[in-house]
Amino acid sequence: MGKVRRRQRTNPASRNSVQHKKDSNDTTGGEGTLPSPATQRTTNLIGSLVQLGLIWAVGAVLLKIANSYMPSFTLMNKPNSTIPGVPIKQVAYDEKMMKSPNTIVVNGISLPKELLSPMERYPNMYNITEEMRVLHFSPVVKFPNKWVEEEDENGTRKKRRKVPNYDVLDLTTAVGEAQLATEEERDVARKHGGRSRAEKKDKSFHVGRYDEKRTQMYSSGLFHSDSSETVIDGYSSQKQRTVHVGIDLDGPVGTKVHAFCDGIIHSAGYNPDLGDYGHVIVVEHTLPQSNNSVIWALYGHLDAKSTANKPKGKRVKRGQVLGRFGDIHENGGWKMPHVHFQLSSHPPDTHDMPGAVSIEDRPRALLDYPDPRLVLGPLY
Repeated sequence: MGKVRRRQRTNPASRNSVQHKKDSNDTTGGEGTLPSPATQRTTNLIGSLVQLGLIWAVGAVLLKIANSYMPSFTLMNKPNSTIPGVPIKQVAYDEKMMKSPNTIVVNGISLPKELLSPMERYPNMYNITEEMRVLHFSPVVKFPNKWVEEEDENGTRKKRRKVPNYDVLDLTTAVGEAQLATEEERDVARKHGGRSRAEKKDKSFHVGRYDEKRTQMYSSGLFHSDSSETVIDGYSSQKQRTVHVGIDLDGPVGTKVHAFCDGIIHSAGYNPDLGDYGHVIVVEHTLPQSNNSVIWALYGHLDAKSTANKPKGKRVKRGQVLGRFGDIHENGGWKMPHVHFQLSSHPPDTHDMPGAVSIEDRPRALLDYPDPRLVLGPLY
């Protein structure tokens, strides 16, 4: 018989080492080569950076196209024609101004000769647009809404939509005695923490207009005095101050008052005289998308809690509740609860601004105290 040759068993570990060697050899070259994990990560990172660069480039092109087709946004980034923050002093009517049929020109700026002019006729030194109001401003008072029906162009189908529910007041013939409480009434309200529920039953909302001559309304010595002079930011009470240079937003006692945009507290305090602001806050607002221009806003006739914890320099946010409408013992004695909202192109000396000016000072005041509808929108 011949020798029987036995088959040798292969060690599994040896097989694995051989296979591992083969696999290692496969990764070092040839068409089927696989990158190492470190190389793969580097490749992925480079790809991500390239994608981000493409997105940035496309975004820049789209922004350039948008600016070319939207001049209102472009305008907001241009320098202002005047520099807000510098008050314009000692400007009054003269014969040359009066010869113009519809406008008065002061320092190269056109002003409407007629009181209660449309919003677009007043100077807009801050280049505030409707887009800016919608995107960056909050209502100062949030009016309740009501449903109204409107017909379509053919006059056949009626549509329903919500609109703010308020009335616009005509105070050109309002009498001051009917608007202001007496000192005795204020004392009683102070003693009881406000008027009775029956006296505060009116829950309606109203708007009092800018640049309105209220001939008989301002009857207290704050607005006219021959014997003693009160001067607020250069405006004297020795001239009869009858032209209203803010906007009144009326409603029930306790109605919330909101900051229209971001800012810091300029000043807050209590002006106690009859017909004055009562508790009042002035905020220094920085306008977005308007070269960071600064404008000052006065919120007057508030309640006592509104001015608490309002130190100078404290930050406020757009839409933040600054305070609430005060009653007669807190708001300067005004029977109609409201916030007097006024803008100023220069910082006031303290928590005060002349809420009304003389007809002689009106041209100067229209520049010092811009139309609040720039911020509030076309309320009327």
